[in-house]
Amino acid sequence: VVKAVAQEINVPISIDTYKAEVAKQAIEAGAHIINDVWGAKADEKMAEVAAFYDVPIILMHNRHDLQYRDLISDMISDLMESVAIVKRAGVKDENIILDPGIGFA
Repeated sequence: VVKAVAQEINVPISIDTYKAEVAKQAIEAGAHIINDVWGAKADEKMAEVAAFYDVPIILMHNRHDLQYRDLISDMISDLMESVAIVKRAGVKDENIILDPGIGFA
């Protein structure tokens, strides 16, 4: 599907997944952006895929524990954890995009 869309439409394509292998295959098929709904926390290889292919990665805020002490500070802390994960893998700052995930967590 990604390959067919990429051949017909000349705009950036984002793949919405938390699975590194899906992201890898989608990038190889022509996707340009990874949109990880678990902020690179669900699959330890996701950050490596983004770094290896040098593509932007959208890190969405999401969490299993929906009990927040303080919504904004907890959300910022969760997002900063995701940023640290991808930076350790070698993702460039300009390839990191944050999504607060309003309505997901």
